[in-house]
Amino acid sequence: MATLKDIARDSGFSVSVVSRALNPHPDQQVAAETKRKIEESMRKLNYRRNHTASLLARGRSIAIGVFLPRYRDVLIAELVFGISAAAAEYDFPCNCYFGMSENDYLHFFDQVNDAGSSGILTYHFGDNSTDNRLSEAFKRYWKSGGNVILLNTPPNAEFHETTLNINNIAGGKLAANHLIECGCKSFYCFSPKSYSYMQNARCNGFAGELAKNGLSSGQYWVNFNGFQEYDNGLLTQYIAQLPQDRKVGIFATNDYLALSIMRVIHNSGMGKEIGRRIQIVGFDDMPGASFATPPLTSISQPFYQLGYISMARLIAMITGEKLPEPELPEPELIIRASSSPEK
Repeated sequence: MATLKDIARDSGFSVSVVSRALNPHPDQQVAAETKRKIEESMRKLNYRRNHTASLLARGRSIAIGVFLPRYRDVLIAELVFGISAAAAEYDFPCNCYFGMSENDYLHFFDQVNDAGSSGILTYHFGDNSTDNRLSEAFKRYWKSGGNVILLNTPPNAEFHETTLNINNIAGGKLAANHLIECGCKSFYCFSPKSYSYMQNARCNGFAGELAKNGLSSGQYWVNFNGFQEYDNGLLTQYIAQLPQDRKVGIFATNDYLALSIMRVIHNSGMGKEIGRRIQIVGFDDMPGASFATPPLTSISQPFYQLGYISMARLIAMITGEKLPEPELPEPELIIRASSSPEK
């Protein structure tokens, strides 16, 4: 493994100059050309900074705490794959925690505070949370010098943390434009009956894009008993209300809801209408979408990239390195047989 002495020898500068050039908070400035040559030597020798000592001097551990919802789906898996890939590339260990309750979240904060974690990567602690302990835990961690990145969360001026979001509005727009291209005359958005920043953004993107084209959409809110279980009785009522004399476009803000809608349509004897008179688009592109009858058109989200970029961004915040503003890939429309554009 290359050392500062190796870089000094290769670049022709002293060890002290090399040290200042590689320090994100130097006590003396280093000329730009000098720094460029030193960084060139660093890349040539594949030098890796050892951040452990500097973090320990600040009372922090190099380990990063990650807290994510305990959903058993491919999106969380892709997110974790991206997070771990970036952590491994930059030689930062990360400790992953999973939970669903406010108590799980509070336990996570106890763990990262006890460990002195240099940063945390997580999601918003709850759109409907009334537990002030969560807000206080965030404040204490941030004020103590901890670095925070929140995923798929509206910007929060109170804590000044960085947020990185999938462009859910763009996903809703994709669905709207696709259903317009399918020749639909009536449009409906189905979404879970609970506040969610992501789900609402998808609905808003869908309705906004239709409005730009002089069209409107109906909105159906669906009760659910868990992330994957929806009220089939209510869905049956909604489906029965859809117009029978024109092509209908349905946008469901997640695939589980879209698949529930398709099941209700099949049970009502209209299964053969899916992809013909009834066009359906889901969101998330879960593995089961391609095995539905017919296969479900869906919006794919770049969760691996979200995980990788967010971890790389957090590490840059910890080490003081400057990175350009991250650019996440946009959601992508995956067209299958549940919808078909007119030719």
